[in-house]
This record gives sequence, C-alpha cells and structure tokens, in this order.
Amino acid sequence: MQHSKVVASDYRCVLLGNGPSLARVDLTGFGSTSVFISNFAIADPKLAKLASAGAVVNRLVAEQLNFDVAAEYQLPVVCPDAIEDSLPEFDLLCVTRTWEGPGFRTDPTAGFSCQSSVSYYLLQLIFWLGYRKVLLAGFDHSYLQPENTQEGEVLFEVGPDLNHYTSTYFQGKYWQAADVDRMEACYENAKTVYVRHSREIIDCTSGGALEVFRKSKLESELESRRIEDPEDASLEGAFRPSRLLAPLFSTFSGRLVSLGHAALFFSVGFFSFTEHSYITVLVLCVLWFSLMASVIFFYQRGRPEQRREQERLQFEIDVLKIKLRRMNGD
Repeated sequence: MQHSKVVASDYRCVLLGNGPSLARVDLTGFGSTSVFISNFAIADPKLAKLASAGAVVNRLVAEQLNFDVAAEYQLPVVCPDAIEDSLPEFDLLCVTRTWEGPGFRTDPTAGFSCQSSVSYYLLQLIFWLGYRKVLLAGFDHSYLQPENTQEGEVLFEVGPDLNHYTSTYFQGKYWQAADVDRMEACYENAKTVYVRHSREIIDCTSGGALEVFRKSKLESELESRRIEDPEDASLEGAFRPSRLLAPLFSTFSGRLVSLGHAALFFSVGFFSFTEHSYITVLVLCVLWFSLMASVIFFYQRGRPEQRREQERLQFEIDVLKIKLRRMNGD
C-alpha cells in the first residue's frame, strides 16, 4: 500500500458508498484527495481511474466481480483473508487478516472486522493509514428489499437495481440483504474510535438517511483549508517501525515483556559479577525467554475469542437500542 497510489496528501480522504446519490456527485472535484471505493465500483472505469484503493469483503461480490478494470488502472484492491480464495490472481491485491468480531480494529496484524458492511472494513483501513478526516458520499443508508429478510440472506436481482448508483449494479447478480440497524451500530463503533483519537467522519451524502455523523456539503469540505497534520498522522508514519511496535507495549503482554527484559538484564548483570560461568548465564537466558514466551502464548491464546464474544454481546445490545429508538421515532 505504501508504494501504491495511496498517498495521504492532505490527510483527508473521501470514502464513496454506492447508493443512488453517488450518481449526483461531481467526480471531478476531488483533486489530490485520496478516494476509496468498494465492490462493483472497482469495475467501473470512471471510479477506478480516480480511486486510490478499493475493497471487497463479501464472498458473493468477490465471485461476481471482474478485476480487469482494476488491473488496467493499477488500482490496489484490499480484502480480508477470509475471502482470499474467491479472488483471482492480482498483482495489487492486498490481503489483511480478518477479525471475526464486530469491534472496530485499528491494527491489520490483528485483523479488520467485516461486520455488516464493506465501508466499516474500509473505515478501519483508512484509520490505520493515518487519515484524520473521512468524507462520506453516496451513503444513502436505505434499501428496497423484500420484507422480513435477514441480514446476509441471498437474493437475486432480476430487474433494474434501485439501491445503487447505477441500475445495472446488481442486475442479474446475487446479493445479500442488508440491515441498516446493524450497519448503524458499526458506524457508531467507528465514530467512537475516531473521536477518541481526535479524528472525524463527516457525512456529505446528499439526502442520505444516516444520522450518526455530522452532516456537511462535500464541496465545502473539499474546499476547506488543508488539515494541519500532526507528525503521527502521516501515511509514511503509519509504516514506521516505532509506530508498528507502539501498540505492543500498550498491551498486557508488552508490559510483561518489558518487565521480563528488565529482570533478565538484572540477572545477567548479577551473575556476571559473581563466580558463575558464562554457560550458566546462557542457560538462564534461554530458560527465561522460554518462560516469557510460554506465558505470553497462553495468555494471548484465550483472549481473542473472549474479546469477540464480548464484542458480539455489546453489538447486539447496541443494535437493539437502535431498533427501539427507530420504533419510538416512527
């Protein structure tokens, strides 16, 4: 990604949804601002040629997506490893790990969540790349689909597609039903993390139904003064070893390693000034590192699934709150 077209020239980017309102967006006004697209927009020449990267997380979409346009315009495409086997050989395919829970993740080594929407996955990627402000366009946040359908239920679009910016988007293709309440819970998660790190997601969709983010006009946001960029916001900074290692030492295992190293150095220093041989010191080092590795391994092995279960429970509670709020509002 560092050597691709993804360049955080102003640390602000545009994330395009594929709703009907995207057809009314002026695609010539982005300038040097990075643009992220998804799904069948990757196969649309007018979008692929201006995009910095695309993403796909849905297996059905991946199996029906033609990558010839992406290859022609040298467009990097990012996907989770959960669907990697559904994608063709592609030089600019970037694969991340998959986080099975609904929580917003900021580290690709731990995996990104694909819960409910490809845009949620992209918001995590965009955060990791270092962008400070994300402008949403084409996020209509409403779907015409059969009543009582559940999220993920497979449907086949026979006639013109009224849910997307072009009537041929899903026409003659399989797609999976969406749940805007679950998508909204994901966006709430994303907003919480962005705000916590003094970043912002702004909804610039014309007439969209999404009410999670601050509303604004895309043109005015694009014309606004370039963001003052703190050092840690740079895209290059996202690849600095110090930045990649920093999360390690904010975790329990990182603190444990630091404590272990301090104890090890003390032990080595102590034995060096005694009559013990260097072989004894070497054996001590090997035993100590083996112990540390075992403790960290057994600690981390049980943690991810526990975190995922906690995330799922909280996520379902959040979805229920949104459904109740919507019912009361209606």
